[in-house]
Order: sequence, then C-alpha cells, then structure tokens
Amino acid sequence: MRNLGTHDDRVAWVELSRNFGKEIAMIAGLDHVTGDATVLLDADLQDPPELIPA
Repeated sequence: MRNLGTHDDRVAWVELSRNFGKEIAMIAGLDHVTGDATVLLDADLQDPPELIPA
C-alpha cells in the first residue's frame, strides 16, 4: 500500500505512532483526503470493492 501511494495520487499513506484503534485511524485518514468522494472499506472484504460505482 505504501508503494501504491507513490505511483497513484489517489492513494495516501498515513502512519500513526501506535495502534489507536480503527475509529481514530479512519478519522486520521479522513483528515488527509481530498476530492469529491471518499470510500472507507474494511480489509475483511465484507463489502466487495466491486460494489463501489466507478
């Protein structure tokens, strides 16, 4: 993921100093986004990425 951010401006890497939990990590990520829309997607793939409209 970190590498992907260097090649794609739509991807950003946010590294926290320790494990603050999921909610704090999501808020930290949302503080760094730009654009018209943001999608938060859990890594467990409960919601398939294919459902995100292009």
